Amino acid sequence: MPSWWWPSTGIAGGRRNAVADLRLFFSLDLPARLKEALSRYQRTLPRSLFRPLKPENLHITLAFLGDTPEEEVPHLSRLLMDLPLPSRLVLTAGRPLALPSLSRISVLTLKVGNPGGGLEDLASSLREALLDTGHSFDPKPFKAHLTLAYLHRSLSPGEREEAREIILSLPPFRFGRFSPESITLMQSTLTPAGSIFTPLATRSFGEEA
Repeated sequence: MPSWWWPSTGIAGGRRNAVADLRLFFSLDLPARLKEALSRYQRTLPRSLFRPLKPENLHITLAFLGDTPEEEVPHLSRLLMDLPLPSRLVLTAGRPLALPSLSRISVLTLKVGNPGGGLEDLASSLREALLDTGHSFDPKPFKAHLTLAYLHRSLSPGEREEAREIILSLPPFRFGRFSPESITLMQSTLTPAGSIFTPLATRSFGEEA
């Protein structure tokens, strides 16, 4: 099966007559050992306040496209295959980070470092390619992070303050350096039980364009 197989049609790079919007983003795929360590770190969070991501859904977002016509998937898949990629990225994940801020917490993340460089350039190259081909995406500046959990929306002011105190008391995540395995065009389907992620196109680091 080619790495840009499109599961919604069963055809590599195929088109569909009916047009629907898909919630899409490009992300870095994480090693299994890192996901296991992150899952253990998530267990320290009280479920009454936080809704952790499932381990299989943990990733680093490079560009969020949001609602995108399904007919654009083959073009986005080809864009990924043509994107200049480094042979390897070296990253770290450590300090807990509340987004958008500690006073208005919506998401608990870990700050991602890039000791060897290359991550910012990759995100910039991807976004420039999206602009050049007329694809829209969230224009907020790239801020490397790894989402761990969402704050429940129905929390009282007191519970939000409790969540804030918990985040401030969290120790840094300690794992060491890691390298993402691949970059993926991902579909996110929202359900009452949480998001379901479906890879639409994947390219491994070191794979020729």
